[in-house]
Amino acid sequence: MSYGPRMGIAGPEGQQRTDAGLEAVARMESLPELDLSGQKGISDAGLKQLGGISTLVVLKLSMADFGPPGAGTSGKSRITDEGIAHLASLKNMKRLDISGIDITDDGLAKLQGLTSLEWLSIHTCPKLTTAGIAAIRAALPNCSLSTDEDRPPD
Repeated sequence: MSYGPRMGIAGPEGQQRTDAGLEAVARMESLPELDLSGQKGISDAGLKQLGGISTLVVLKLSMADFGPPGAGTSGKSRITDEGIAHLASLKNMKRLDISGIDITDDGLAKLQGLTSLEWLSIHTCPKLTTAGIAAIRAALPNCSLSTDEDRPPD
Protein backbone atom coordinates (compact mmCIF):
# COMPACT_ATOMS: atom_id res chain seq x y z
CA MET A 1 0.00 0.00 0.00
CA SER A 2 1.36 3.42 -0.90
CA TYR A 3 0.37 6.68 0.74
CA GLY A 4 1.94 8.92 -1.89
CA PRO A 5 5.48 10.00 -2.73
CA ARG A 6 8.09 8.29 -0.64
CA MET A 7 11.63 9.11 0.21
CA GLY A 8 14.44 6.81 1.13
CA ILE A 9 17.55 8.39 2.49
CA ALA A 10 19.85 6.33 0.35
CA GLY A 11 23.30 6.89 -0.98
CA PRO A 12 26.28 4.92 -2.17
CA GLU A 13 26.40 1.45 -0.64
CA GLY A 14 27.71 1.53 2.90
CA GLN A 15 27.27 5.28 3.30
CA GLN A 16 25.26 6.11 6.40
CA ARG A 17 22.99 9.11 6.81
CA THR A 18 23.15 11.44 9.79
CA ASP A 19 20.94 13.85 11.69
CA ALA A 20 22.31 16.74 9.63
CA GLY A 21 20.85 15.21 6.48
CA LEU A 22 17.40 15.23 8.05
CA GLU A 23 17.33 19.03 8.31
CA ALA A 24 16.32 19.38 4.65
CA VAL A 25 13.88 16.49 4.93
CA ALA A 26 12.15 18.18 7.86
CA ARG A 27 11.54 21.29 5.73
CA MET A 28 9.58 19.39 3.08
CA GLU A 29 5.94 20.47 2.80
CA SER A 30 4.65 16.99 2.12
CA LEU A 31 6.34 13.69 2.87
CA PRO A 32 3.99 10.73 3.36
CA GLU A 33 6.66 7.98 3.49
CA LEU A 34 10.23 7.97 4.79
CA ASP A 35 12.56 4.97 4.93
CA LEU A 36 15.56 5.36 7.23
CA SER A 37 16.06 1.64 7.78
CA GLY A 38 19.61 0.74 8.73
CA GLN A 39 20.74 4.35 8.99
CA LYS A 40 22.78 4.10 12.18
CA GLY A 41 23.84 7.76 11.95
CA ILE A 42 20.33 8.86 12.92
CA SER A 43 19.88 9.75 16.60
CA ASP A 44 17.32 11.30 18.91
CA ALA A 45 18.22 14.73 17.49
CA GLY A 46 17.24 13.60 14.00
CA LEU A 47 13.92 12.26 15.20
CA LYS A 48 13.22 15.60 16.87
CA GLN A 49 13.40 17.19 13.42
CA LEU A 50 11.03 14.58 11.96
CA GLY A 51 8.46 15.25 14.69
CA GLY A 52 7.28 18.32 12.79
CA ILE A 53 6.35 16.52 9.54
CA SER A 54 2.59 16.29 10.01
CA THR A 55 2.10 14.59 6.62
CA LEU A 56 4.27 11.60 7.56
CA VAL A 57 2.17 8.42 7.39
CA VAL A 58 4.84 5.70 7.03
CA LEU A 59 8.19 5.77 8.85
CA LYS A 60 10.75 2.97 8.76
CA LEU A 61 13.51 3.23 11.35
CA SER A 62 14.40 -0.46 11.55
CA MET A 63 17.88 -1.25 12.77
CA ALA A 64 17.08 -4.95 13.08
CA ASP A 65 19.33 -7.66 11.70
CA PHE A 66 16.51 -10.21 12.05
CA GLY A 67 18.78 -12.86 13.51
CA PRO A 68 17.42 -15.38 15.98
CA PRO A 69 14.54 -14.02 18.11
CA GLY A 70 15.80 -12.28 21.23
CA ALA A 71 19.31 -11.84 19.85
CA GLY A 72 19.11 -8.09 20.43
CA THR A 73 20.84 -5.29 18.61
CA SER A 74 22.40 -3.35 21.46
CA GLY A 75 24.81 -0.67 20.30
CA LYS A 76 23.57 -0.53 16.71
CA SER A 77 21.15 2.37 17.13
CA ARG A 78 21.60 5.84 18.51
CA ILE A 79 17.85 6.18 19.00
CA THR A 80 16.51 6.00 22.55
CA ASP A 81 13.23 6.52 24.38
CA GLU A 82 13.83 10.27 24.09
CA GLY A 83 13.90 10.08 20.30
CA ILE A 84 10.82 7.89 20.13
CA ALA A 85 8.99 10.50 22.22
CA HIS A 86 9.46 12.99 19.35
CA LEU A 87 7.35 10.73 17.13
CA ALA A 88 4.33 11.12 19.42
CA SER A 89 3.41 14.33 17.57
CA LEU A 90 2.95 12.46 14.27
CA LYS A 91 -0.80 11.99 14.67
CA ASN A 92 -1.32 10.89 11.04
CA MET A 93 1.16 8.01 11.34
CA LYS A 94 -0.30 4.72 10.11
CA ARG A 95 2.76 2.45 9.79
CA LEU A 96 5.84 2.60 12.01
CA ASP A 97 8.81 0.22 12.06
CA ILE A 98 11.12 0.67 15.05
CA SER A 99 12.56 -2.86 14.99
CA GLY A 100 16.01 -3.23 16.48
CA ILE A 101 15.92 -0.01 18.47
CA ASP A 102 16.91 -0.32 22.13
CA ILE A 103 13.82 1.36 23.50
CA THR A 104 12.23 0.46 26.82
CA ASP A 105 8.61 0.09 27.87
CA ASP A 106 8.65 3.81 28.78
CA GLY A 107 9.63 4.74 25.22
CA LEU A 108 7.01 2.46 23.71
CA ALA A 109 4.38 4.03 25.96
CA LYS A 110 5.09 7.41 24.32
CA LEU A 111 3.43 6.06 21.17
CA GLN A 112 0.10 5.32 22.86
CA GLY A 113 -1.40 8.57 21.56
CA LEU A 114 -0.88 7.58 17.92
CA THR A 115 -4.45 6.38 17.53
CA SER A 116 -4.24 6.38 13.70
CA LEU A 117 -1.49 3.75 13.85
CA GLU A 118 -2.51 0.63 11.91
CA TRP A 119 0.78 -1.32 12.09
CA LEU A 120 3.75 -1.19 14.46
CA SER A 121 6.84 -3.40 14.20
CA ILE A 122 8.95 -3.87 17.32
CA HIS A 123 11.00 -6.94 16.41
CA THR A 124 14.36 -7.38 18.16
CA CYS A 125 13.81 -4.66 20.76
CA PRO A 126 15.51 -6.49 23.64
CA LYS A 127 14.56 -4.02 26.38
CA LEU A 128 10.80 -4.35 25.84
CA THR A 129 8.94 -6.52 28.30
CA THR A 130 5.74 -8.52 27.99
CA ALA A 131 4.02 -5.90 30.16
CA GLY A 132 5.13 -3.03 27.90
CA ILE A 133 3.92 -4.85 24.80
CA ALA A 134 0.59 -5.64 26.47
CA ALA A 135 0.17 -1.97 27.39
CA ILE A 136 0.65 -0.77 23.80
CA ARG A 137 -1.73 -3.46 22.54
CA ALA A 138 -4.37 -2.25 25.01
CA ALA A 139 -3.81 1.42 24.17
CA LEU A 140 -3.94 0.85 20.39
CA PRO A 141 -6.50 -1.94 19.87
CA ASN A 142 -6.86 -1.23 16.14
CA CYS A 143 -3.11 -1.46 15.52
CA SER A 144 -1.53 -4.68 14.26
CA LEU A 145 1.57 -5.25 16.35
CA SER A 146 4.47 -7.22 14.89
CA THR A 147 6.76 -8.65 17.58
CA ASP A 148 9.33 -11.41 18.00
CA GLU A 149 6.52 -13.57 19.34
CA ASP A 150 4.88 -13.40 15.91
CA ARG A 151 7.90 -14.81 14.05
CA PRO A 152 7.95 -18.48 13.16
CA PRO A 153 10.77 -20.49 14.75
CA ASP A 154 13.95 -20.82 12.69
